Amino acid sequence: VCSSDLTTRPTVLSVSAPSGTYLQGFSVPISVKFSEPVTVTSGTPSLGLANNGSASYVSGAGSDTLVFTYGVASSDSFSSDLNYASPTGLTGSITDLPGNPANLTLPATASANSLSGTSDVIVDSSRTSSDTTPPSVDPTVGVSTTKPAGPYGVGSTIPIKIGRAHVSTPSHTDISR
Repeated sequence: VCSSDLTTRPTVLSVSAPSGTYLQGFSVPISVKFSEPVTVTSGTPSLGLANNGSASYVSGAGSDTLVFTYGVASSDSFSSDLNYASPTGLTGSITDLPGNPANLTLPATASANSLSGTSDVIVDSSRTSSDTTPPSVDPTVGVSTTKPAGPYGVGSTIPIKIGRAHVSTPSHTDISR
């Protein structure tokens, strides 16, 4: 290890999350990737989000990626593409393994390495998980095969037929007419 490696401050390279739609009560895991392994030295780092929410540190010390969790609350604003509030939105006491304080400046909010640049996260805090209705399956349709039941080895071919599920879709009625 050369001496410059012992004095170089870690920097944030990117911020990402699994793309998807998150409703009230759901948790969004947000990863902050640094240029080298880091550790949390005191307190709980947080990440301020542009929709008035906040993500709290949960894991990753000793690696180059810290994981934060954002719990979608009813007071949070709707977001069609979640991002952090500003490049200075990461707070906390984070250092590299030799103890150099991390530069906590995040990528510019409009950049490819920002949360909205790496991920498509939609936050709809006006809806809860109970607002979603799972599809109902027609019990007369299912999974079948022409092979008899029994043990089969690796590489065996077992043809299967999967029936289509019947998905219930709410209808819309225009009451203004």
